[in-house]
Amino acid sequence: MAIEAVANLNDARVRVDARLGSAEMTVGTLRELGVGNLLELDRMTHDAIDLRVGDVVIARGEVVVIDETLAVRITEVPS
Repeated sequence: MAIEAVANLNDARVRVDARLGSAEMTVGTLRELGVGNLLELDRMTHDAIDLRVGDVVIARGEVVVIDETLAVRITEVPS
């Protein structure tokens, strides 16, 4: 029974989010954001991005483009 439950867990679907970075600002600045404004993030272009399930970082990687679609090449899997 326990082995079957673990096998069924492999079929469970989870949402994986790719997080480029973050920024902190006042509510006033946030309210002034509009089309064409730039939002500077806390990461450099060469920094790895986080892949998360909920609040848990499951891997890190670099952004790549495949046929005009964004993808992430995994460069690190925390143990």
